[in-house]
Amino acid sequence: MIRVIKHALPITLMKECLVESQKQFLGKELRTNCGWGQELVQESSPVFIYDLPDESLKESIVRVIGSVKEVPEFTDTNVMFHYWTRGSYIPWHTDEGYKAGITIYLNDTWGRDDGGLFLYRENDEIKGLIPEFNMMVVQVGGTDHTVTPIIRVGAIRASIQIFLK
Repeated sequence: MIRVIKHALPITLMKECLVESQKQFLGKELRTNCGWGQELVQESSPVFIYDLPDESLKESIVRVIGSVKEVPEFTDTNVMFHYWTRGSYIPWHTDEGYKAGITIYLNDTWGRDDGGLFLYRENDEIKGLIPEFNMMVVQVGGTDHTVTPIIRVGAIRASIQIFLK
């Protein structure tokens, strides 16, 4: 099941996330998608990942998503920033092992010709979403989904990624 919530985070929290995301992208504590396993990496360019240690910011994000009715109850979270580079993607998968996966988009502007679209299967049909600033996509129950390759030159597609257990 896929649910979309626009204007997901309060604007003050979004601004705080943007500042922290930009600061961490320039930092040295990034890891990459290499740890995802070959079935998820395939031929992708790097996706840089920053695990959010800032308890205050992480707690604020988790508090907001926990109040959204489309988000299932959870006992544990993993919150991170994802930075998708040109040529990066993730093939079809189901986020196995998690109750839900959540993406909140950070880019001010992103077009359908930029790549990085969220595609998912619903009733034997493929549907798609174009990333929008502060749009939250909630994926519950192992819905098969993918992110198409980023093709926009010089752009980084940034998001908050949350996995719930």
